[in-house]
Amino acid sequence: MPLPELLAHKQFAAGADVVTLADHATGDLVAPEMYRDFLWPLHKELAAAINGPLILHICGDTLDRIAWISRSGIECFHFESKVSASKARWAAGDRIALMGNINNPRTLLHGSPDDVADEVHVALLAGVEIIAPECAVPLNAPTINLQTVADAARAWTPPSSKSRRRWR
Repeated sequence: MPLPELLAHKQFAAGADVVTLADHATGDLVAPEMYRDFLWPLHKELAAAINGPLILHICGDTLDRIAWISRSGIECFHFESKVSASKARWAAGDRIALMGNINNPRTLLHGSPDDVADEVHVALLAGVEIIAPECAVPLNAPTINLQTVADAARAWTPPSSKSRRRWR
């Protein structure tokens, strides 16, 4: 049994509600064809073998592989701000929930609460279901900016009643 599968089974057995798989399949390291031919089959196998919801995180610009990721059977893809939220939603369609996209160094660390709220609203408008920092949060990010992520998401009102796929 592959280690990621074993670890996920153990985490769910211990009471986890969801497990995150982190993969270093960024475009800087893995060409789109290599993702499709070698990693995508592994992600599909893991999704089928693990009995519980999975979030896949891949750093960097992943636009060239989001369509494949969305067909892996994994429930949610956590992506970075190097991919625009609207392009990520377009590539993923309604096949997978999206998470993340709030820029860590530029917005959370150096931006104002208004900058954070604007970025949250752009992601929500694009159809990102779970608003979160794109990756690891800088330890010295202002607390007000982190709180603004949650506050802006809670306060946001969609411009129309158009229904969106919801996280299960």
